[in-house]
Amino acid sequence: MTFKINKLPKSKISLSIVIGEEDMKKYADKAAENFASQVSVKGFRPGKAPKEIIIQHIGQERINNEILDVAVNDTYKKIIIENKIDTVGYPEIKIVKFVPNQELEYTAETAILPEIILADYKGIAKVTGKSEKQEIKVEEKEVENTLKWLADSHAQYSKLEKPLEINDEFAKMFGKFENLEQLKNNIRENILAEKKHAEKEKSRVDLISKIAEKSKMDIPEAMINFETDKMIHDLKHNLEHQKVEFSKYLADSKKTEEDLKKDFHNKAVEKIKIALVIKEIGRAENIKISDEELSKKIMEISLSLGKEKEHIDSERLRAYASDVLSNEKVFGLLGGFLE
Repeated sequence: MTFKINKLPKSKISLSIVIGEEDMKKYADKAAENFASQVSVKGFRPGKAPKEIIIQHIGQERINNEILDVAVNDTYKKIIIENKIDTVGYPEIKIVKFVPNQELEYTAETAILPEIILADYKGIAKVTGKSEKQEIKVEEKEVENTLKWLADSHAQYSKLEKPLEINDEFAKMFGKFENLEQLKNNIRENILAEKKHAEKEKSRVDLISKIAEKSKMDIPEAMINFETDKMIHDLKHNLEHQKVEFSKYLADSKKTEEDLKKDFHNKAVEKIKIALVIKEIGRAENIKISDEELSKKIMEISLSLGKEKEHIDSERLRAYASDVLSNEKVFGLLGGFLE
């Protein structure tokens, strides 16, 4: 087998592949074997009929089609794996020349993960960290609102007719608080912690968005189409949970599914760029995930899924857990530059 890889615009490549006589005879034998179990011939055990008899029963045209499938699938897969090519979606195959048992020449055009020229993410992080630091405060009104919510919730749960008086005795109902001031301080600390966490997450998201915006890459259409299809699927799933038919949603929105895909295009591109940039930063920083970390994360995700775990492929779960860990480590790294 000989092959040539040609780079194309928009993160695509074209493979030109030629398979010689020796390999083609092996693929012809394999194609016949694949049909052997379907042929019942008197005097032969199931699957043991000679190749010539199998061809007579199946027909040369079906055998030829099977030869093409076997040869293309095997050679394409080998080239992709051995050359460490990150493909996106399925290849477009074109048969150039096919002579059974002698020669096969074909081309395979496929999208690949784009080459990424990262922006100066460390510099962007440091500048962002200096310019966007804000003092986080807890207003007294927020504490009062939380106290009122606690009082209303407790009254409703206890089926009390009279509203609770918010005082020291009220505070003692919610833990080891000696007076109302201690409860207020605890509420204030919790609100502050939540605000700090939310601000930290927002800063990280804003930062990775800035890095993605300034990084350069040529995203293939196949990736964009896949992401918009996924966004449509997620929308349908959410509508289903809300007992809303997708067709009614489209009618109310005065849009078609294709209109939605166009609307989702820019968001899809942004999501892809962020995902690719996170992956590239992880590669650039040589971020590794230990087997222990991965096993722990798989267990954590499995527990959160509950019974739904039974419907998820273990390899997909493993890949998802690995992505989550990588993302966490990259965000942790970027967070360090922010501080």
